[in-house]
Amino acid sequence: MAKYLTARLSSYSLVFVVALWPAPATAATNTVVTLSFSGYQQVGQPLTFAAQVTPTSPWWPAGTVDFLNAGCAGVALQAVETAYGFEAIAYCNTSFSHLGPVTVTARYNGDANTGSSTGSLGITVGKVYAVPYIASKPEVPSGVALPFGEAVILGATFVPAAGVAAPTGTVTFSDGSATLLTEPIDASGHAGLVISSFSVGTHSISAVYSGDANYQACAAETLTLRVIKDGVILTVTST
Repeated sequence: MAKYLTARLSSYSLVFVVALWPAPATAATNTVVTLSFSGYQQVGQPLTFAAQVTPTSPWWPAGTVDFLNAGCAGVALQAVETAYGFEAIAYCNTSFSHLGPVTVTARYNGDANTGSSTGSLGITVGKVYAVPYIASKPEVPSGVALPFGEAVILGATFVPAAGVAAPTGTVTFSDGSATLLTEPIDASGHAGLVISSFSVGTHSISAVYSGDANYQACAAETLTLRVIKDGVILTVTST
């Protein structure tokens, strides 16, 4: 846009042209979102996603980040000291109640100086891992043997993972390669059986868990039992 100004000097006229162009708008600085996570990729277990927002020019990004598919919205960026200096990072603490692949997208909403951008990360949520603990009753310390003919109770106990229902399924007890019994896990996370008597010798007792919808199949650490002949006291009397 131009305006014309006229001035008269004596018998001459001078025309001044003044250009009034609007100042060009300043473009928002581009940003890049880098998404990472820490924690276990298991159902019901805590995960932390970190969205780092990096500008392509020296502007420091401000504002918020939405974590899509992770249940975190409007998370404010914060200055976090890293090995490379301070970075603008937003955190999302979450967990997943279902198995399978999940894609989490971090959407930076931009501010007055920096533009919005997104970054995505795919993970696979698997079953939780819980190892059973196997024990015998009576308890047999290492190096101590059981007398032949004594009944033994074998039990496997599970502790449910935080945020996940108690395990279901079965436990198979074996003595070496010989299966003793397969028992369902009860509501308290326990399965067991009673052996009226083991034969004399060394027995390697194993407990293998079948797994269920939320828990992985696994095996307990082997329990070793040693059974010896019961002592006999012989009394001799004279006649």
